[in-house]
Amino acid sequence: MSTTSRLSPFMILLNRAEEKLNKGAFIRHESIAERLRTRYRFAWTDVAARGELAKVPSPLGFGYLQAVLSFLRLFPVHLSYDAPGLIGRLVYKSTETYHLSWNETEGTECLQGGFIYDGKPNYQSAILGLAQTIAMYLSGERLQSEEVVNAWCALLRAMDEEFPRPSREWGWSESDISNACSREPTRSHILRVCDALRAAMQYHLAAKSRREVAVCMDQVVEPDEGVSVALEGWKLLDASFIETTAASVPLLPTPRPVEATASETATTKTPPLPASLAGGPGKPPPRPSSPGAALASRAATPTGMTSAPTPSTPPPGRPSSRPASGSSLAPTALARAVREAETEAAPAEAAEELYGPYLDQVTMAVAQGGSLIAVGPTGTGKSSLLLDAALREGYGIELIVCHEGKRIHVLQGGHTRDEGKEGDWHFAAGPITRLAKRIQRGERVMLILDELARAHREVFAYAMDLLNTYSTREVIAMRPASEGDDMKLELPGDFGEVPGVRYHILAVDILQRRFVIPTNRLLIAATANQGEQYGGSDFSDPAFCRRWTHWLHLAGYDEAVMRQILASKCKLPTEASLFDAILQVNKEVHAYHTREDALKMTLSLPLLINWARQTMWYYYDHRSKTRSNLQKSFEIAARNTWLARVCPYQGAELDPDVERTLLGFLSAVPLHKLR
Repeated sequence: MSTTSRLSPFMILLNRAEEKLNKGAFIRHESIAERLRTRYRFAWTDVAARGELAKVPSPLGFGYLQAVLSFLRLFPVHLSYDAPGLIGRLVYKSTETYHLSWNETEGTECLQGGFIYDGKPNYQSAILGLAQTIAMYLSGERLQSEEVVNAWCALLRAMDEEFPRPSREWGWSESDISNACSREPTRSHILRVCDALRAAMQYHLAAKSRREVAVCMDQVVEPDEGVSVALEGWKLLDASFIETTAASVPLLPTPRPVEATASETATTKTPPLPASLAGGPGKPPPRPSSPGAALASRAATPTGMTSAPTPSTPPPGRPSSRPASGSSLAPTALARAVREAETEAAPAEAAEELYGPYLDQVTMAVAQGGSLIAVGPTGTGKSSLLLDAALREGYGIELIVCHEGKRIHVLQGGHTRDEGKEGDWHFAAGPITRLAKRIQRGERVMLILDELARAHREVFAYAMDLLNTYSTREVIAMRPASEGDDMKLELPGDFGEVPGVRYHILAVDILQRRFVIPTNRLLIAATANQGEQYGGSDFSDPAFCRRWTHWLHLAGYDEAVMRQILASKCKLPTEASLFDAILQVNKEVHAYHTREDALKMTLSLPLLINWARQTMWYYYDHRSKTRSNLQKSFEIAARNTWLARVCPYQGAELDPDVERTLLGFLSAVPLHKLR
């Protein structure tokens, strides 16, 4: 997708000099009667109006008028889109055939492509705007599209009544359209559609904020985008088809829209919109491979439409019980509204999908119980797999990320004072003490010691002690006959009641307590990197090694699994060209390091995921200086994600010979498309 130049169409749509079909029935820039204006009072101002024209409420722009009348002539030949209508295509025939497209998935503006006359805006922008609102409406979206489509259907019914057509598959003649412009009720319906369309194109109606539209010469969709639902152009002139089809599609969940003008003076207050609709901060997520896919699955293909094959997606992985980080829809005001309302309505968040040969291995080890350590190179998903398995088995989680600065007294907790020097002192539990108290209350908890090899020696020694288990008889023997308050043993309420259960002893020195923890309520797990490239303990002590019930080595993934994971994280097909290029460079970098031992480190899967995501950002985002230049986006993302990390220094700068070699790997892989 290339968008070399982008221009706003609003000035042209407002100030178009003439429109021939209306035969002088309308006056350019005349104020549309209040009863025919958009019901959103804030949208009565045309964003392109300047000077005195800016004071005219709902001025008639001949660009919008020409679009509406051209639609009635059946110039649209074919419409296709991906639900919920944020991306689509329109084949339009006038003096010649035009292939137009729109794309509003990036979150900042609606891009319109296919404007072949050097990308200059014209009335076809409003034609695309009307087509998009119909696509949204047929997808179950009502927030942005309802007023336009209701007005459009009313116009179609009035036209059919006043100017019957020989066939519904035909448009109206030029003479009928000209007469409709000067006769009632069709004249009023035309004006109502024009103003509703202008408002929907210029404003996010729920947010009461500006909506940006930009046109360009090139297409704004990839070959497999905007093709999921297809219908012939004549169906856009059939009000019964539009209304019946829309009624068969489940409504997308949306917040309550801004109240109509007539109800703005009512005493009933509209519930507040979500923060993001009120102009709150929001960071665009990665651009989805199949825009609106998260919502499309909730809306079946409407009756009478053709469902095109969906783009290739990664093979289904095993669903994880970890919550996903966010929706795949880009945060336009419309998409944010749908996403937030959907999130509020959903009983549970979607699960992340995990892949690879170690998924079942970790799951079965956790199901058996005992202690577990997962060792392997960085980026193999050790922590993610443990968290996922813990949630599957119903464990609560206490996660400690180990390093030299985190000593045992920090993990146990300490005394702190309430605000002010005169406040009372009280004990604030650390994760170790919190773990003991959770288990005392009956919870089953997994303690995860992440990066255990990097732990302070105190924490390492504490883990050695905690891994020991004792029988009921042994615990009783440790308890003095007359126990005082020094390091008192805190027994669980069901101590000794379950035959065969063993116990950990968890000491909290600052409280002078030793908590007796049943092994069936505590699962101790750890992750670590081992090998010559990694720092920390090397786990060579046999006494340490023998204490673990499960010792799992998670090696690096093969290319097929890496493709699955990349596809899942980036919302692209597994066979995407971007992944071909990334994996090819990954091979070259590993081979170079094996041969020359010249790098500080090699590439890991998290770095590859970051690289792919940043490439997509640089390629798509409007703030990027390399937007639409895929090769440059690929290379700058590589520089900013991994090249400076792996390249050694010579003095205060990167080693020029090594840097040149790495850049050569990048330039040797031509990348012409993402997918």
